[in-house]
Order: sequence, then structure tokens, then C-alpha cells
Amino acid sequence: MKRKFKFSQTDYTRSMLPQNRRQVFFDVLQLQWQKLLLLGLIMLLFYLPLLLSTVTKDVYMANLYASLEGSDPATLLQAGQTLAHLDLILGLVRILFLLVLAVVFSGALRVIRQYSWGENVHLGTELGKGLRSNYAHTAAIFFIAGIVYCLCLMVHYTAPSYATSLLSFLSLLPIGISLLVVLPILMIALVMIPVYQNTLFGTLKNAFFIYTRCLVRVLLAAVCCLLIWVPALIPNFYCHVLGSLFGILLTPVALLGWTLFCYNCFDAHLNPTVAPELIGKGTFPTE
Repeated sequence: MKRKFKFSQTDYTRSMLPQNRRQVFFDVLQLQWQKLLLLGLIMLLFYLPLLLSTVTKDVYMANLYASLEGSDPATLLQAGQTLAHLDLILGLVRILFLLVLAVVFSGALRVIRQYSWGENVHLGTELGKGLRSNYAHTAAIFFIAGIVYCLCLMVHYTAPSYATSLLSFLSLLPIGISLLVVLPILMIALVMIPVYQNTLFGTLKNAFFIYTRCLVRVLLAAVCCLLIWVPALIPNFYCHVLGSLFGILLTPVALLGWTLFCYNCFDAHLNPTVAPELIGKGTFPTE
């Protein structure tokens, strides 16, 4: 039986192509949502060690709290100190798990770059190329993030030991700086890795440059992209598990949006001097 092909009544014109990066986002989302979901599933496989560490911690804490019912204050204090030490040890172990996650993330950065530039993508091929070219710097950034997280844990657990509430509050400032400065800079640096051939220090320096030029916009965009992880932060076992699954599966979509936002910032403040050929790459403005 012969297949019948339907032909469009109108010719395909340049004006039908995405004119800006916001249109690129919705165009990729419409055409490649299945591959983005598949990429999320692949990410989930590499995220499992982190997820299992969270589940183990929740189960251990639930059993500990159940065993401490009716205990005296001294026992409760000692249990709290034990939990703090275990949390710090788990934070250090999670750095290794972050390096595992960096394997798939380094490939995903290249896949998202190709989609953002309107290039053809064969998922397996691009993941392999991204792993070879991006892993070293991606793993380094994940390692830095893991170290910063452990330092924030230490600050969090030592804050109550200060003599006054004011000192305790001031001691928490490094956590705020980490969230408002260090995290956005590392997120910008991740987008730069598959685009520019720089040393790690050069990448971080350029990321800081973009951060200072687009501070408010960067913070707002980072919050929007990280909203998918809010359910995982709710202090509940099922929220931790289901929220983490939801977050990791949607990470490719959030990464696409964050990448396109960063490209606009690069076009405005970085590409005119270092890579003018990248300005507007992936878009087809009519004027």
C-alpha cells in the first residue's frame, strides 16, 4: 500500500525560524521533548547514588528519633552531635557521588549546547563527545560545589555554639554568600565549559565577570531554574524521593532554559570581544 504524503499549503520561510532565544527554548521543547525526557532518565541513573544516600539518611534519622523518645536532655544532645558528625561525613561522601553525576552532566552540557545552537543531535554520540571534552572541568566545578556544601554544613552546625544570637546570625553569612554568589557563578561556569576553550580559572573568572554585569537577572533566572528542586527540599521522606525524581527528570529542560539565558548574557558582555561569531548563534532574526 502506497503512503500518501501531505504537503504544506505554505512555503517554509526564514520568518518561521526562531527569532530569539526565548523562541529557541519553546521550539526545542516542542520538537525534542522526548529526547530531553530520555536525557533526564539517563541523568537519573547517575543520580541514584545521591538519591540512595538521602534515603539512607532519612531512614537512619527516623529510626534514631523513634529510639530516643522519652530520653533525657543529655542523651538528646549527644544524639544531635552524632547526627551532625554523620551529616558532615555523608557530605564528604556525596562529593564522590557528585563526580559520578558529573559524568552524565558533562555530556548533557554538549547536548544542550547543540540544541541551543540549532545543530543536529545524535544523543549517544554527543554524550560521548561531551564526556571526553567537558568532564575534567565539570567534575572540578562539582567538586568545588561539594566542598562549599560541606563548609556550609559546618557553619550551620557550629552557629548555635556562639555566645549571642547576633554572633550566631553573623556566622551564617557564608551560607548566604554561597547561595547568592558562589552557586550562580558555578552555574554560569558550567554553561561556559562546552563553549569556550579556557582553563578552569579562566572559566570561573569569566563567570564572575558575567555575574557582576547581570547580577539581578542572573539571580532571578537561577531561582526560576532551581524551582524544580523545591519539592525535594521539603523535610519529608516522600518529598525527598519524589521531589528528587521530579527535579532530575526536568533538569535537561531547566538546563536548556539556563543555557539560553546565559547565552544572551554572553552576547551582551563577553562575545563581542572574545567570540563575535557566537553572537545570536542558533537564532534567525529577520532584521
